[in-house]
Amino acid sequence: MKRFSLIFILLFITAPGLYADDTIDDLMEGFGNSEPVKIESDNEKKDSDFDFTTGLSLYSSYGINSDAPVVGKADWQGFNSLRAKLDQDMEYRPSSRFDLFLSGSISQDLIFEAKERSDYSDSLLEDREFEAEVESSYILLTPFSNIDIKAGRQIIVWGKSDNIRITDILNPMDKREPGLTDIEDLRLSQAMTKIDLYRENLNFSFIFVHENREDKLPCYNSPFYIFPYEIQKPDIHDGDDNTGFAFAFNGVFTGWDLSLYGAKVYDHDPYLENGSLNRDFIKMLGYSVNFAVNNWVLKSEGAVFTDKKYTNEKDEKTRGDILLGAEYSGFDDTTISFEIADRHIFDYEDSIKKYSDIHEDELEQVLRINRTFVNERLDLTYLAYLYRQWGDGGAVQRIESSWEQTDRLTLRCGFGFYNGGSMDRLNKIRSNDRVFAEIKYVF
Repeated sequence: MKRFSLIFILLFITAPGLYADDTIDDLMEGFGNSEPVKIESDNEKKDSDFDFTTGLSLYSSYGINSDAPVVGKADWQGFNSLRAKLDQDMEYRPSSRFDLFLSGSISQDLIFEAKERSDYSDSLLEDREFEAEVESSYILLTPFSNIDIKAGRQIIVWGKSDNIRITDILNPMDKREPGLTDIEDLRLSQAMTKIDLYRENLNFSFIFVHENREDKLPCYNSPFYIFPYEIQKPDIHDGDDNTGFAFAFNGVFTGWDLSLYGAKVYDHDPYLENGSLNRDFIKMLGYSVNFAVNNWVLKSEGAVFTDKKYTNEKDEKTRGDILLGAEYSGFDDTTISFEIADRHIFDYEDSIKKYSDIHEDELEQVLRINRTFVNERLDLTYLAYLYRQWGDGGAVQRIESSWEQTDRLTLRCGFGFYNGGSMDRLNKIRSNDRVFAEIKYVF
């Protein structure tokens, strides 16, 4: 597997463009670049204050090396997903001072009808067979030119890293199929109120977190479930004493930018207690910074978390996270980035390793290579997550291609590889290598 990945990376970086620009005019019919969003004044003429967007997609995956099922257990060999999904967005913007946005989705995984339904647990069928969800749905008000108020289900992104979450702690994530999708497509919206104050190149944000959604984790009987028995999920009420609070400062300067963060929110990393998963409030102070130098972007993030709890640990712990990264875009149509992060637990006890398989220092490294071809219609990505020192704990790799047939029709396919190591949870999912494909039409 390592030899295959090395060969792929070398070909990836050194490959010439697939077609010269003067030979692809016939391919460009129907192709349109995305236009920047234009905020219209009240006096500008608009066809309609409403904007509707509908997306239809079909996603499928095929297990390459899945183990043969034990009698009475689910069969994840061969095709293991055939999910049809409908996304619907609606925006109402009668003026530049008011914006109402609603989005939702429904999906149905048809694979459970094609296979033996009785082999799948009730919780798995409930979680994956049919889903209906209200996604980002909010009201945005601009009472003054330097103040925005945004209330409702929304996504708030903190930090500079595209691959590792250090300060990006406000929104939960969909972790049911790890490594197959970028972080930006995995965040889940939740109900928050955000007040933004602007002054020249500075921005101050005050955030109230009213909803405490947990991450979407693999269910019992799914191929990525790592526990030997079904574990209850945490039951956390929203609002009142469970309301979280966060603030951020952002400054954009010549050649660099800086952000400072603080938060008291529910931890998205659960711990086991009395046979069920639990979550508690944590406090966080952090920063992120970017420097642009020629073809390089240098980045760093850091955070200190207090009141963190771990399985079978009575005492709360403090953890310090730091990330360093670099992104290079000096090659034609190519971007290469590498990030490394360390998560250090202060006052570490050996029982944390025994019950949680977490070391005092947990390293994570991410290599991402992206290249576009055919006037950016074809996009190729290689992504490798290496856990502990240079992948000693295990690795997750993804090779993906995306083809934009038109500005409405997109096709995506790729491979996901899971390599075991000293991390127990990666060893337990190492037999989940797969091929995946998706077609999506937007109108």
